[in-house]
Amino acid sequence: MSTEMEKMRMVERPEEPVVMATPVDPSQPQHRAPSAPAYANAAPTPVAAPQRFGGDPRLTMRGVPADLQEKGYYEEERYLGPMSLVVCLLGIWCVICVPIDEREVWKGPDGRKIILSTTM
Repeated sequence: MSTEMEKMRMVERPEEPVVMATPVDPSQPQHRAPSAPAYANAAPTPVAAPQRFGGDPRLTMRGVPADLQEKGYYEEERYLGPMSLVVCLLGIWCVICVPIDEREVWKGPDGRKIILSTTM
């Protein structure tokens, strides 16, 4: 019966491996991993600045030629938009005279106005 108990004991709890430390000799130099990668001391590679051809892509996408883009100007414009209408419906009627919504527009030399972005 004692042999059966020993077999069960070995099945339930196998022996754990023993970890042994290696002694270090202080007179010998130790090898360490480098603190920085080898490419850290390499010369930086110059990167060309991105070039924009044709002016503002938002205007180019809407059919404004690059030479005409340089003659126009950008402006922030207030307009009667969704936020202004909500405030108006809440009973503050004076918002009709001074809207609170803003948008970015481009005004060309020929009088054309292009809406670029709206902000609420």
